[in-house]
Amino acid sequence: MKLYTSRYANRELMNPDVTVVAISRGLPKYETAYKIAGRIWDIAPARELYGASHFEFRRAYLRQLEVAGFQRIRRALAEYRDCGTVVLCCFEDVRNPEDWCHRRMFAEWWERHTGQKIEEYPDPSTPKSQKNIKPPVEVEEPAFEQMRFF
Repeated sequence: MKLYTSRYANRELMNPDVTVVAISRGLPKYETAYKIAGRIWDIAPARELYGASHFEFRRAYLRQLEVAGFQRIRRALAEYRDCGTVVLCCFEDVRNPEDWCHRRMFAEWWERHTGQKIEEYPDPSTPKSQKNIKPPVEVEEPAFEQMRFF
């Protein structure tokens, strides 16, 4: 089984060779063109973490994963071992450097425990926050001249 993470809105998840598994408390309110095969509650962040700062969220979420335990989470993922490509999904678009999400924290936690790297599933669409940003205007730097004091 090859593990990835992604967001529900990733249109590449329509690939018939992909098994989508929810790791969020809620599910999309919009219709998806793919089936959500199941949900792993132990990876979904606790409701009380919503609204926490990045630092507080990370600390509490990693503690949540440790309380659930590696073996229990491994068993939950093993239910999909015959599915080939499994994509763990939630809502956030993490392609922008300033954005973060629990699924990437989980990927780091999983790699620490197993050595298995979980990458983000390819998403070629343009991130929303970049769609209306104009490219920077190239400004020519002035040439500098070496000055002499004497």
